[in-house]
Parts: sequence; structure tokens; C-alpha cells
Amino acid sequence: MGEPSQTRPTRITREDSVLLQADTDRVFKVLLDFHSYKDWWPRYIRFQFDDPGPVKVGARLRISYQTSVRWVAEVTAIETNRRIAFRYGQGAWEGTAEWTLKPELDGIRVSYSIDIVPVPFWLRTLGRFLDLGAIHSKQMQGVLGNLGSILGSRRLASNVEKSNFPVSSNFD
Repeated sequence: MGEPSQTRPTRITREDSVLLQADTDRVFKVLLDFHSYKDWWPRYIRFQFDDPGPVKVGARLRISYQTSVRWVAEVTAIETNRRIAFRYGQGAWEGTAEWTLKPELDGIRVSYSIDIVPVPFWLRTLGRFLDLGAIHSKQMQGVLGNLGSILGSRRLASNVEKSNFPVSSNFD
């Protein structure tokens, strides 16, 4: 028997953040306006939120990435100007995600954290060979930059938490 293959765990635990010069109330309103996500998220990520009223606990946001990766994010908690929590399920991902806002001396730290696992076999398999967490973080840095742009905010700093596994392209 040879050495066990070097593969990555499929659980993705990440936190990506940006420090913005912006009003906390205004940032929170944009994060809670699911209908506006299409204005600052990449086009290959689509959102469908059918409820015309304000977002509340239990609201469901249908998300699709490209054409084959779909899931539902259900709002599990809303703390005004502090956090919006989600449960992912009914599709490609299961787990939790959360927007958080934390005032800092120079501005407001906006963070998006995930603790998810892929559900379909093909996505779990892909996750063993590609650093899906690093891919997610790279995309989220663009999203967070776009958020700052639509708020007319100067981006003061960004922070990407290390993934739960090392980034490497060597699988020998």
C-alpha cells in the first residue's frame, strides 16, 4: 500500500472583512436589502428574494453560482447594526454564514463568515483538490470592495482569515 493521498478537508471555515469609512446604519441597510445585491455582487452569483417586504427572520434568499451550484440562505437572526445570520441548505451547501458589523476607531469593520460543507458528491470531491475557501475569499474581497464603492466609502483595510487548510498546488 502506498501513502494516503494528500487531499483537503471539505469543510470551509472562513472570515473575510473590510474596514470602511461609512455610517453603520447605512451599511446595515445595504446588507439587509437583498434586492440590491445584484448591484454589488458579481454577475455570476444570482439572488432571488421574492418577498417585497422588509427582510425578517425566516426570510429565504435563493442563491445560484454560475448555473449548477444552488442553495438557500435562510435568515436566522437579525441584530440591527450588528449582524445578519443565515443557515445555508437545500442545495449545494449546508452550514452557517453571517454578516457582522463592528465599529473600530477608523471606521466600521464589515465581515462575512462561513462555516459550510458541500453537499453534492461532485462538489465534495472538487473540494478535496481545490482550495474552495481561498476561492471564496478571493471572490468576497471583490464583493466587499464593491460594497465600499456603492457606499461611497474609502476602503481602509481588508483582512482575510486563513482557511482551515493550507493553500498549496502540490499534490504529489
